[in-house]
Amino acid sequence: LKYTKFYIGMAKDGVAKNFLRFQPKKNWLYVIYKGNEDDDSLTKAEDLGLDLTYNARWKLYNLKLEDYSHYTKHKEFIDGLVRGSMDYFNLSLQ
Repeated sequence: LKYTKFYIGMAKDGVAKNFLRFQPKKNWLYVIYKGNEDDDSLTKAEDLGLDLTYNARWKLYNLKLEDYSHYTKHKEFIDGLVRGSMDYFNLSLQ
């Protein structure tokens, strides 16, 4: 993790890999990640009651989580979104 004043990003060997970043706020957490637009993900997020939006100009998804239980309840879906962003950047877990 790489901490800045406004967000928490990712880094590997000192090099920023901001395919995923976190913007903590007082009452919620924004999880922002890059990827191609996927209408299925947006539809499924809406069905699950998650606040997920897509910015086509910057190819950014913005997921708003209200508390930790919100994440644990939808962990499998959110982890799939992160994996999709990693695939978009050709990154692996190693």
